Amino acid sequence: MHRATLQSQRVIVRTIIARRFPRHWPTHSFSRLRRPKPSGAPGAATFIDVLPHPPKPQNLPAGTIWREKPRLNIPGSVWLPDTGYGTLAAATEDYLRHGLARASGGNNPKLLVIYGQADCWMSWNAAKRMLSYGYPNVVVSRRN
Repeated sequence: MHRATLQSQRVIVRTIIARRFPRHWPTHSFSRLRRPKPSGAPGAATFIDVLPHPPKPQNLPAGTIWREKPRLNIPGSVWLPDTGYGTLAAATEDYLRHGLARASGGNNPKLLVIYGQADCWMSWNAAKRMLSYGYPNVVVSRRN
């Protein structure tokens, strides 16, 4: 193509973009759209993992190196381990309340998505408990 044709096509594209997008959009550089989002984006849900913390086996021979299994979680989610059991000790319940206050930023209406393992009652137990604490927007993930 001729240089003049390419330049006229660029002008047309810039004109179309300028008409379709408001001025505050970075029409000159879309690289500004490819940045990490702020952690407190309005309306964002908080994902909470309630899977238990697997304990170190007590019967390991002396000198055995114990390596915990890597946790596969949703990046950015909050892990509140051992909070999905049917009955919680007072200390664990207090831990859950404080963890929820931190995770929600003190914003009780914030959407909390609870997840764990498929076919496990821990996420359901934790969600039921969170509702009883006054968090009205609690959802249990169907695909754990």
